[in-house]
Amino acid sequence: MKPYQTGEEPIFGEYAGFSATLNINPENGHTQFMPIPSRELLDQFYNGDYIPRDANAIRHEFNDEVMQTARQLAAKACETYNVPKNFRAHDIGCGSGRLVWAFQQLGHEASGNEASRDAVDAGNEYCGGTLSAAPLEETLAALPAKVDFFTSFHVLEHLPDPLAALRAAARFLSPSGALCLEVPNGQCFQTLLRGPTVDPSFGFPAHLHYFSPKSILEMVEAAGLKVASLTTHRIPHIENGYAIAEWLGKAEDIVAPEAWQAALNANLLGYALHVVAVDRENPLAPANDYHAICDKAQRFFAAFRGERQRAEAERQMAAKIAELTEQLAAERRAADAARRDAEALRGSTSFRLTAPMRAVVNAVRRRG
Repeated sequence: MKPYQTGEEPIFGEYAGFSATLNINPENGHTQFMPIPSRELLDQFYNGDYIPRDANAIRHEFNDEVMQTARQLAAKACETYNVPKNFRAHDIGCGSGRLVWAFQQLGHEASGNEASRDAVDAGNEYCGGTLSAAPLEETLAALPAKVDFFTSFHVLEHLPDPLAALRAAARFLSPSGALCLEVPNGQCFQTLLRGPTVDPSFGFPAHLHYFSPKSILEMVEAAGLKVASLTTHRIPHIENGYAIAEWLGKAEDIVAPEAWQAALNANLLGYALHVVAVDRENPLAPANDYHAICDKAQRFFAAFRGERQRAEAERQMAAKIAELTEQLAAERRAADAARRDAEALRGSTSFRLTAPMRAVVNAVRRRG
């Protein structure tokens, strides 16, 4: 790991007097704040104003939209990844539990865990007490059976140790089960264009990790799972599109927003990384050679980031040269003015140079 710099200064995150520096692993593009805040500090953050909720305030979240999402997830899990139709589900980082509730409405056994005790207390009024604020390992160990379908949407980036969470999920995943997760893409096109601090997902201490396609692939595999699918999606808006397309060598193909998105997603530059993983012994074959795809994406990101760093260094050097040039010009103008004043005095009939004054005038002339 080394400091992630877009200019001369590192990128810092601060909360409640605690400060951390953004670092990047140049081998796989994984970015994270270091040092990681203590559990006590994170508890203070998540149980403060992060999710200020009560049962009435979250009522609107339990709606037809989340039911539709649950139906789509269930259909995809069963039809594409061979998850049992009567699966048991668990949502890691469930918030107020709306996805848990939706799975329950569809007839599945479902549970969830969440760091915010307020969110758990409020959500349990809708989820029948199946949400827990206990650590993930403890929560899963208390379940009556292994989990067939894990979900985790935009949660791993919040965790001090996301690998530990994935390993816990792998231990409690049924042999025919699947894990569906989504995290912000730390190498999305916004980050390429303008650096990490302008990305909508950037924020400390809420987001401690920023995954690249390669780093999420490596972490899922390190947890003992096999990646069945890895894609990017959710392009909220397209800006500087022709520049992006030119960098990707696809400028002639870009004719509509859908084409922009296809180009970005094909190169894993979309805003969110979407991963489906299964047990390592599961016979389900990966949809693509994700190692080759992620290696390509990492090389592209590293090369482009190197160009940005060189361009920024050149810009800063040009600014320094311009500043020094202006300083020298100002000094030269001051010297010229002093010389003219001295010449004017020397030409005056009422002015006689004493030896000390002559020394000053000569010094001014030499400097000019």
